Amino acid sequence: MATLKKRYPPERRWRPRAACLALAVLCVPCRVWAQDSPGVAPAGVAPGSGASEAALQGRLVDRVIARFTAPETGGIANPRFIFERELAFEARLEALADGGFTASAARPYLERHVRAALERHMAETLLQSLEITPPPTTKDLEQRQRFARLAILEQVGGQGVLEQMLLSEGMEQSELEILLARRARASLYLDRMVATMLTPTDTELRIVHRTTRTPFSAQPYEAIAPLLGRWYVAQRLNAAVRAFYEGARSRIKVTLAAPLASTTHSAEPARQ
Repeated sequence: MATLKKRYPPERRWRPRAACLALAVLCVPCRVWAQDSPGVAPAGVAPGSGASEAALQGRLVDRVIARFTAPETGGIANPRFIFERELAFEARLEALADGGFTASAARPYLERHVRAALERHMAETLLQSLEITPPPTTKDLEQRQRFARLAILEQVGGQGVLEQMLLSEGMEQSELEILLARRARASLYLDRMVATMLTPTDTELRIVHRTTRTPFSAQPYEAIAPLLGRWYVAQRLNAAVRAFYEGARSRIKVTLAAPLASTTHSAEPARQ
């Protein structure tokens, strides 16, 4: 021991560094395990291997489904991650906006809705990261966040349905607020830096009501003007987000941790 101390004085002995600790964290699988009910053991823990009973009683409650980078979000030095629960919830929203699909408890969405949700999530994350001139105030962001919430409530059919959707995917209200804040910032960027789309005029809405098939076509304009306004703005924003994604696609580098089909509740029927 004396010889060891002499050959390796304190200043040259190995000490853990922040970089080593960070590397160790990155090497841990991006999975969250619950210990409240029996299930599949975490990866690397085999029954009879002497692992603790708690570890063997774990069940997977969430996992990273995608990792992506883009210049707008800081490049490879600042990767972003999308978790399965949030992507599944956003896929439910995409399914409700799909006029050619009828959602059910057994089949709330299909693989194409998961893919659309993934693309929208990435596009909104990029838009959220871009500079807005002039910078939005706290009041602007809060107003846009309230608008985003109302748009979702009208899309899903009310607060009760929204709460059930959150419960189905294990989502908390705080996680919903993160989604709403992202959409609020993205919509402000599109409105101020791309094209005005958040404040349609009364004349514009009347023309839409008269010439476009909407959920309110059978009702008089005066009775549904606010609802039509939110619906119309939401449609324009959806189209603008999709167009932005198509333009940014070549700059986004995506790594899937699992096939998107594994996120669906039911496989999409084969196309004829």
